[in-house]
Amino acid sequence: MKYFFFVLVFCSTAWPQTKTGSVAVYFSSQNQIAMAADSRAVFNDKRGHDDTDCKIRAFGSEFFVVITGFASHGKDAFAPSWSGYKDARNAWLTATHLKGGLSARRLVDTVAEEWATAMETENHLKTPAAIDAIRLTEFGGGSVVVSAFFGATDKDGELVAATTDISVDLPLFDKRHEVKLSHVTKDVPLGNMGVLGFPEIVTEFHFQTTDRARKLMSRYLRKISRLTPEAQNAAQAAKLVELSIELHPRKEFLAKPVDELQLVRGKGINWLARKPGCKNQE
Repeated sequence: MKYFFFVLVFCSTAWPQTKTGSVAVYFSSQNQIAMAADSRAVFNDKRGHDDTDCKIRAFGSEFFVVITGFASHGKDAFAPSWSGYKDARNAWLTATHLKGGLSARRLVDTVAEEWATAMETENHLKTPAAIDAIRLTEFGGGSVVVSAFFGATDKDGELVAATTDISVDLPLFDKRHEVKLSHVTKDVPLGNMGVLGFPEIVTEFHFQTTDRARKLMSRYLRKISRLTPEAQNAAQAAKLVELSIELHPRKEFLAKPVDELQLVRGKGINWLARKPGCKNQE
């Protein structure tokens, strides 16, 4: 029996070993990127859930990735035959061993492209079974089957980030059962924030669209007002993940602890919070 894994908002009703649920929030400035993520992966078999999932992976001291969506596949939920994180790491290893190395800009672009190319092969996502699993989800992500966030800096002081979405042509798949995949990579402008996974609570509280959000965030922003701008960004990212865990309508798919890191321009990775077992995932 083969197993399908999801990270993000997919929830399969027909495929065993489906891994679901995720919220990851980032804030960026000209000097740093702060990323926070929850820790729960939910399986639709007797295992229930795993609250030790490492959704933020750092490779080396200047590069990290977060993947949401159809991220891995295999005969065992904890030993997949292929993994999007493994593909990202392999792409990073290849790029960093190129003669002379690569700038942060070229590293992100190269890893993103190599990762997407690997994910779109016939022994990864390009199978009708994989797309069938996504089409049978209780609440899916439309035509996007997997997304990734890549962040990097270098000793010359570059700080860059990008997201890559891999999509399937659903009309073609529904008509002919053919899998046609494509991907789009976009730069993440510094000075912005964003969310991967469940966005509802993050949107409500960041933009303060309800009375409860305005009251809570007003108090919280006053509480952290004496922190540096970078520290405020990191604190807000973690807070929005925590609020999602506590308040989201599908909070059974989310859980603490919250992992969090900063990627600092020209200096590299600074872990603010990380589960002990996640160090072995790098």
